[in-house]
Amino acid sequence: HPTSGRPVAHAVDTNHKTPRGWDSLATSTPAEDAELKLAVFGIAEEDPLLSTLRSMGGEVFYESTPRQFLTLVRKRRFDLLIIGWELNNRLGLRVLGHCRAIGASPPALVVTSRQGESNIVRAFDSGADDCIVRPWRPLEVKARIRALLRYTHSHVAPDGEMIHGFEFRPAALLIKGHGIEVRLPPKEFQLALYFFRNMGKPVSRADLFENLWGNQSTPRTIDQHVVRLRKKLHQINQYGFEIQTLYRFGYIFKHTGNFK
Repeated sequence: HPTSGRPVAHAVDTNHKTPRGWDSLATSTPAEDAELKLAVFGIAEEDPLLSTLRSMGGEVFYESTPRQFLTLVRKRRFDLLIIGWELNNRLGLRVLGHCRAIGASPPALVVTSRQGESNIVRAFDSGADDCIVRPWRPLEVKARIRALLRYTHSHVAPDGEMIHGFEFRPAALLIKGHGIEVRLPPKEFQLALYFFRNMGKPVSRADLFENLWGNQSTPRTIDQHVVRLRKKLHQINQYGFEIQTLYRFGYIFKHTGNFK
């Protein structure tokens, strides 16, 4: 069983920096995925979900209190956060929000028993990159984790990329330029990079589904991410960059040339 601050699973390369071969996760054995590191909060130790996570290989780190979990994610680098948000535990989203506030950037999967679209939206608004509603299915959980990891690591430039005067640093999830630094959660960083790469081109929601979410999202989810991204890019917006909504289609990222 996972224990406080201690990993459960296979040995890993401590010099590991970037996850390798995420596409191979679909068919690989646990031993082949030994570099995977997951941080878990809000899931009961006897929950079968933990066995499912361990079966993917790598290391599963588990903490039962918010303070211990936040200390853990500050000190170590993780590939994915798994956050439980149950009917009898309201702490899950608060902990996730604190993780984002302290700069913890791994993608986050929220697991919840709460039904209804409004609860799913709350999870995404709190910084989740995906959400699973119980009862969950083991193969679906693994597939969603593979998708999160695949899209997180395959849709950013490996060593940084300069676009329109701004440098995108994927390792730090940082946009830098003109004396401005903006740090973003993984999905919002990917979204910002996608908009910058497609400056001046209409981008449909279907494009975003396919390229950033792997068709595992809803229009409401995409719109919520864009709303959050607009707010976080307010410093960049003053240089004339603007995300405009295209009615019933999607968005267009434009440089109006108007310094605000």
